[in-house]
Amino acid sequence: PTSEYQSKVLAQKISKINPNLKQIAVLFLNDDFGVGSKNSFTSIIKKSKYKLGAIESLNPGETDYRNAIIKVLNSKPDAIYIASYGNELASALRQIKQLGYRGVLLSTLEISYPKVLNLAGNSAENVFFVDTYYTVDSLSGNQFIKDFMKKYNKYPTLDAILAFDELEVI
Repeated sequence: PTSEYQSKVLAQKISKINPNLKQIAVLFLNDDFGVGSKNSFTSIIKKSKYKLGAIESLNPGETDYRNAIIKVLNSKPDAIYIASYGNELASALRQIKQLGYRGVLLSTLEISYPKVLNLAGNSAENVFFVDTYYTVDSLSGNQFIKDFMKKYNKYPTLDAILAFDELEVI
């Protein structure tokens, strides 16, 4: 489950979110994650019935994205896709809401992370994203999950499972 794949799936499912959307703008974090997500998303949108509005980058580590957001808002989008994570995603969401945007917001799985939700507050409400689905039953034979359950008395998050798998590859 990569950010590029999730962005592609989100772009393919937009009509299920709101069939009346016509124009979609993009804000992306200017790093490998954001650029890859933006490229996957826009490649699908360009082949669809939707028109691309403004596409603006967000610089990592900054906290004021109003200039980029205003450029996006000036393109009059029905939806804005935000390819970002962490503090930058939370800041962008707060500023989009502060600037009065009332349209559809789309983002990455990272919108669901507790840190982002805490920082974004009510600005994170009604943001659509694609999540990677797995069932714990499908992984129940995995020793990592058994050890995690024994230590923390809860199932590991998908990030923890993927991180463990990545360490095993290394």
